[in-house]
Amino acid sequence: MTDFPHFALPFQWAMADGGGIAALEVEQESIDEIGSCVEAIVRTVVGQRTTLPDFGRPEFEFNEDPEVVRAQLSQALTEFEPRVESIIDAAQDPQDETVQIIRALVSPADDEGDTG
Repeated sequence: MTDFPHFALPFQWAMADGGGIAALEVEQESIDEIGSCVEAIVRTVVGQRTTLPDFGRPEFEFNEDPEVVRAQLSQALTEFEPRVESIIDAAQDPQDETVQIIRALVSPADDEGDTG
């Protein structure tokens, strides 16, 4: 158990040390914790969290321009998770033009902001 627990995302249950179940935690500043933070950004549409209404990424569901989606997701990751560098690719699905395929390659940044 950590001194300052950070819950894993998606939220999960695990066996507790003394028996029973407890929320799964990740160590602060670990790769798992950074990954959980990135996942929270990607899964949260701006406005969904009443306590942090500006947190997250814009709604992509009705945006047809892959370059706009790529730029918006990249900006959200840069703004809310400065501990990572990301490369985002977005393109229309060749089998269904109403669907976009979004891929994100995320790597922890070193202290100078460069990937290592």
